[in-house]
Amino acid sequence: VKTRLKNNIIMSEKKIRIAYCAPASDFNILSESVNKDHVRMKLNSPKGYILYFNTGDEWENFSIVLKVYDEMVQKNIIYPLVIAGVKERNSEIVKKAVADFPYKKNIRIVPFIKADNVEKLAEIYSAALLYLDLSLYEGFGMQIVEAMACGIPVICSNRGALPEVTGGCAVLVNPLNVNEVTEAIVKVANNRELRKSLVEKGRNRAAFFSWDKTARSIFNGLKEVVENGKS
Repeated sequence: VKTRLKNNIIMSEKKIRIAYCAPASDFNILSESVNKDHVRMKLNSPKGYILYFNTGDEWENFSIVLKVYDEMVQKNIIYPLVIAGVKERNSEIVKKAVADFPYKKNIRIVPFIKADNVEKLAEIYSAALLYLDLSLYEGFGMQIVEAMACGIPVICSNRGALPEVTGGCAVLVNPLNVNEVTEAIVKVANNRELRKSLVEKGRNRAAFFSWDKTARSIFNGLKEVVENGKS
């Protein structure tokens, strides 16, 4: 976030204040009460699944996800792929992309879930084996933080704001390198201790973001502007 501001705004870094976004405050608590087995059975994914959000925007890099999944199968890592967040206007595009995919029987498409339906969001996150985000550009990455708050290991793009937001608590990959992404998934899927470590670090990182902290940052920034104006 800071890097983007420094690169696009002619302003001294000393004058930049960051007020981060935050997930719903009850994501962590909701995730603890999710019946994961029930959610997985509804999605016909008894051992868990790879979760990926796709609302239809090009920068979400959906085209490479199917290539990665194909590589996963070749390496005998076969978990269903759940594509969530699909908006109605884009559903046909997603279905068309999947229609000719050789492993389409392993793909589940979940309609768009509104942000205020935190119970449903917590369910879809919490029952996943891992969360995958191969975005080419993110200004923040709310879904990354939500996934970490729900105790899910995160593998995500090393571009945009994601390295800063994840703070070393996720596996970062080049979103255009199919082999690198696949190897990261294989590593996380096969290593229980790594998943445990990512879950623990991710929950702690997600706790860093809160709306109370955001409000304080904005208030203090405005207060500083007013006091500097007076002086």
